[in-house]
Order: sequence, then C-alpha cells, then structure tokens
Amino acid sequence: MRSFWVNEFDIDGLRLDVAYCLDQDFFLKTLRYHCNQIKEDFVLIGELLHGDYNLFVSDDKLFTAAQIMNATRDYIRALILRICSK
Repeated sequence: MRSFWVNEFDIDGLRLDVAYCLDQDFFLKTLRYHCNQIKEDFVLIGELLHGDYNLFVSDDKLFTAAQIMNATRDYIRALILRICSK
C-alpha cells in the first residue's frame, strides 16, 4: 500500500485477505507503522480463518480481525468505535 491511495482517494483503511499467512513481526508491524505515518486513524483489518486473534491484533499490528463473512460488518463497527472513542 502506498500513500497514493490515502492522498488521492482519502481511504480510511485496508482489509488484508488471508492475514494469517503474513509475517506478524515484520510485515504487519511495518505496514501498521507506515499507515500510521500517513494517516493516524488508518484502520487495518485482517482476515483470519483460524489461529489466535490476539497474536495479530494489537497496537502495532492489525486494528481488528474477522472471518471473511463478517469482515464488512466488523470494519464498520471498528470505524464507529474509533470515531466514538475520540
């Protein structure tokens, strides 16, 4: 993901398919850091079909995780919670 999408289209988040296949300690942390530098409230949501969600969701990785069928609902919920917590 490049800052182009945020700058040109003002996107607020990114959903990562099969996030459980991504390297947590390098890729997810690096992506989260990069996104936070571009837009403070940028939301990263990962699709997790199995595994421990707590390993993927944290302040320096994914904002939230969802199974594929619930991803849209969870994205909207995450945005509402983030807006209301300000």
